[in-house]
Amino acid sequence: MPQTISLYKLFLASPSDVKEERLIVENVINDFNNTYSSQLNARIELCSWEKSSYPSVGEYPQAVINSQIGDEYDIFLGILWTRFGSKTLNYESGTEEEFYRALERSKQADKVHIMMYFNIEGVPLDSLDIEQYSKVRAFQKQIAELGCYYFTYVSSENFKNDLRTHLYKVIENWDVNSKPLTTQVKLSNLPVI
Repeated sequence: MPQTISLYKLFLASPSDVKEERLIVENVINDFNNTYSSQLNARIELCSWEKSSYPSVGEYPQAVINSQIGDEYDIFLGILWTRFGSKTLNYESGTEEEFYRALERSKQADKVHIMMYFNIEGVPLDSLDIEQYSKVRAFQKQIAELGCYYFTYVSSENFKNDLRTHLYKVIENWDVNSKPLTTQVKLSNLPVI
């Protein structure tokens, strides 16, 4: 029998030094969909620049990504560790630009839930780019002053456990009067991945 579920689109933003966490996000979403989809009548779809954008020309590279990703996501998930990322036209990194785009949407009565995570695991000093790391810490302080409640973690396992719990709570507590930006779909016999 077909079932109506809410499809939540999650946009993942991060620089290159958190590849392991990006894989964890993908796995946690798959686990969520396989475990809680029926219980919560919800599925999460992952959107990232690697999987949701393609080569093109625009005002600047991040603008191309922004236009291809768009603003049709319900959850913004940002992850930072020691690298802040590559500078864009108006921001110190693509992740920073993506965060502020999401923050602006959240102020405009546009339903977007922002989740930021910072890895505070130690790293050998000889492999640390001090300038990049300083930008990460300055950004962390800056968004806290803007009212962003972020989480820190010290290991991949810690991140995975926190993210699993947090995603469940976000979907479970989604305002029932506010539908996700992505449409509700009727599904029957979804393949289990």
